[in-house]
Amino acid sequence: MLTSAESYVLSEVNKLGGLPEIPESVKLICSYINGCYYPSKNRRLSKWNPDKGEINELVMAVFTVTLSNPSLTYQAISGMLAGRIGLDDHIDQIKTIAEVIAIIASTGLVVINRTGSGSYIMVSTEYALEGIPEPSKHDILMEPPPVYTKNWTEDSGSKILGGKHNHHEGDICLDHINRMNAIPYSLNKPFLRKYEEAPTFALDTPEKEKQWELFIRTSYRKYIEVAQKGNVFFLDHNDDKRGRTYAEGYHVSTQGSSFKKAIIMLANAEIVELN
Repeated sequence: MLTSAESYVLSEVNKLGGLPEIPESVKLICSYINGCYYPSKNRRLSKWNPDKGEINELVMAVFTVTLSNPSLTYQAISGMLAGRIGLDDHIDQIKTIAEVIAIIASTGLVVINRTGSGSYIMVSTEYALEGIPEPSKHDILMEPPPVYTKNWTEDSGSKILGGKHNHHEGDICLDHINRMNAIPYSLNKPFLRKYEEAPTFALDTPEKEKQWELFIRTSYRKYIEVAQKGNVFFLDHNDDKRGRTYAEGYHVSTQGSSFKKAIIMLANAEIVELN
């Protein structure tokens, strides 16, 4: 099922008469699924049986994410979309979505580049589109998330990365997630006034410059909103199936870019004195 953002992008694409890269991507992914590879990859792909409509939705998801987020690493976009791959094992999901993104990039719908230092592999697109609905999950939490008593619910989804089928019936440390979720944070306003986030990729096209400017404007609107409402916010957290905890958050996150980490402080600050 398409998200509201993906439906909007599809509608705008259809108004333009379509993009040839989209059906080409679907065609290549179908061939990829039915290809012959080494044994472990053959076994992995044999468990994934999407129909053509589901593949088309997956292509739209990749395209929409790159339109909406001008500074995503290959790792980040793979993590964001891994759950769209109908496999039970999260590692298999990650491997498969990474391969799918590479296939889509071969058509030119998205672009994969290394940063100038070569430290990161970034995924972007030469296309640009304004007005994409922002998912509610991009909102910054001004109240603590609900106390979780189950690994998975219809309202909150899975607390295990990879979806409700990824060992979500097993025991996980929900009390740790609830403790992390109850920690109040605040924005480092002096830092935000002095510094501005810099892109981690080259703004070498007008489209990339436009998307980056939109990203910065949206982020600062969120920062101002938090500051005006008392400068206290919270982060929701998830576990992976190995028990490692990851913070959610797009505009602010303790596990985001270096800039995103630098703008976060603990809200309940105390002076530490040495005896």
